[in-house]
Amino acid sequence: MSLFAFRYLQPQGTIENYSVRTFHAGFPLPNEINTLFVGSGKCEFCHGEGSLGPNPDANLDPDGNDISPVTTWQATMMANSAKDPFWQAKLSHEKLVNPEHADAIDATCIRCHAPLGKFNAIHHDIAYPFDSLKTDPIGMDGVSCLACHSMSADGLGTVFSSEMTYDTSHMVFGQYSDPLTTPMQSNIGYTPTLGTHVSSSEMCGACHTLITSPLNEFGEDMDTFFVEQAIYHEWLNSEYAETDKTCQGCHMPKTEFDVIIANRPPWLTARSNYARHDLVGANVFMLKLLSENIDTLNLTASTTDFELTIEKTLDMLQNKSMEANVEIAESDADSITYALSLKNLAGHKLPGGYPSRRLIVEFLVRDPNGDTLFHSGQFNPDFSLTHEDATYEPHYDIIRQENQVQIYEMVMGDNTGEVTTLLERAYISLKDNRLVPKGFSTFHASYDTVRIVGNAGLDPNFNADNSGTDKIYYKLPNAEGSANWVVTARVFYQPVPPKWVADMFGYSSAEIDLFKYLYLGADGTPTLIAQANLNGFSSIFNSDITFKVYPNPSQGEVTIAASEQVKSVTIYSTSGQIVYFKDVLNNKITFNPGNLKGAYLVEIKLADDQTYMQRIVFQ
Repeated sequence: MSLFAFRYLQPQGTIENYSVRTFHAGFPLPNEINTLFVGSGKCEFCHGEGSLGPNPDANLDPDGNDISPVTTWQATMMANSAKDPFWQAKLSHEKLVNPEHADAIDATCIRCHAPLGKFNAIHHDIAYPFDSLKTDPIGMDGVSCLACHSMSADGLGTVFSSEMTYDTSHMVFGQYSDPLTTPMQSNIGYTPTLGTHVSSSEMCGACHTLITSPLNEFGEDMDTFFVEQAIYHEWLNSEYAETDKTCQGCHMPKTEFDVIIANRPPWLTARSNYARHDLVGANVFMLKLLSENIDTLNLTASTTDFELTIEKTLDMLQNKSMEANVEIAESDADSITYALSLKNLAGHKLPGGYPSRRLIVEFLVRDPNGDTLFHSGQFNPDFSLTHEDATYEPHYDIIRQENQVQIYEMVMGDNTGEVTTLLERAYISLKDNRLVPKGFSTFHASYDTVRIVGNAGLDPNFNADNSGTDKIYYKLPNAEGSANWVVTARVFYQPVPPKWVADMFGYSSAEIDLFKYLYLGADGTPTLIAQANLNGFSSIFNSDITFKVYPNPSQGEVTIAASEQVKSVTIYSTSGQIVYFKDVLNNKITFNPGNLKGAYLVEIKLADDQTYMQRIVFQ
């Protein structure tokens, strides 16, 4: 039995029939070698934690934190791309629906999710189906070190859908022009050298531009193409490309301090502008699911590793992805209209990538007593939406009813015009109102692959003046006291909605049943990425009022000091749920909210009902 053949299912296909072979957290990284590549365990020898080698000061930031390439990569979705149970389940789903195309589906999907195994097989002209991947430790290493550092520059920027090529002469391309070559040559037989392409968006575009070949309802090739994702082209059609701010500029930020990037030999000097291998995206849900199932999925990262990656992911989502603002647009005796403005801060569409991902806008209006007057975008206990069209929700310019909800997403349709979640059946985009990046133009050369589809294309407030923004109007009947209404607008990121997986869960396989089991046991709370408030939830104090919240980050105990009396303290999770509340009437309060970990929002209400909200991190 192979060490990596770790999932089995009896023919009945029920969860009770699982026999799962598990390993402890921290399972070693693979040290195997194939013809072209080595496992990340070989790289860890020098590019892991400093304490692993003769130079304990290597791979550390000024505070002594481990920022080695391997450690920071290890708990990312890139590192776990081949072990990702959602991907494995979706791969199985596609093949169950179109079994005659199973080999082609494997060939396409595995190229990006397990490149070190797949491209070695291509080099030897042998088949590499999913069954082969499961027993290959280098393939299961995911988008590992050499998946990027051995990629050839040939054709990048023009080759997509994982049609990149790899160097076959054991060269390792990096960001520095004068690497010390002998240690890597003598230990693993590879030669490090400068490769400017590893710092380019073109390299990311090789996988993050995926073009599929649609099939009709009979499984027949329709001799056309469908753009499943085109993040690279979205970046091209933005001001980020014009200012040469690359994908790596956000997802692999460079340090402002010098770093010794290898722990041996011990005399190495520090490098400047080191590109951190944080590789964070937005998928908090899947990172949490992985963290909670380390043994079941045979992952190499620890819970602590995942917590750090989740914290960086939340920072990316909540501080670097979107700005939101709400104001009263107009008011008369009959109606009051609120304007919610959203601005995309990313260098691509938001949400980006795989079509299951979506942003949901919750708009809540309450009276001063806390009674709900209007609620659009309300979630059910399973985190489906209380109000959502059975097919898909259209894009809105003006929302007048609670059963209308703004969802930013791409909806795939098959050749009959029906909604589909199958990439092999995706023939047309029925809707694409994802927020475009600043500078996005419908006249750009890449627009044919990144179109705005549906009502958003007719909305004058959507990407007005190529601003990467949208403005939604909420028009409500006016009533006495509306000047004191409390408005809270929240934007949530939901990467794997219940609606998306419903069709897949109608099928049964080892991979689908395992993911269904993990999914139903996971916390499906969508991630709050932006919030705007009006009236009672204003985030602006009177300029004469001073306050302080410390320490931040906190180990548990928090102190709030203000120049005016504090009336109450409420702590919200990133999904908007209240996790702590305390009544108080004092200028200074010290409290411990319990076993909280991660990022939260603390709401401080003063005696005169002014309210301030601040992000706080508990460690």
